[in-house]
Amino acid sequence: MKNKLTLKNTLGPLWIIAILGAVYYYITVGVSVDDIRGYLGGLGIWSGVAFIIAYTVRPLVFFPTSIMTPL
Repeated sequence: MKNKLTLKNTLGPLWIIAILGAVYYYITVGVSVDDIRGYLGGLGIWSGVAFIIAYTVRPLVFFPTSIMTPL
């Protein structure tokens, strides 16, 4: 049987790498809600657009809403 390169076989390992990278970044740098709030506040008028984009992309990366709600 020929080994097919499917979307599932490609994206699965990429998601695992992305999640492990995010966890490593969080552990080594230590990003808090106040850090994110300060960054969004520094964007000025574009902070609303960034927030809408984050909420639009959030379901695609399985990021919990409970973390984003306090912002």
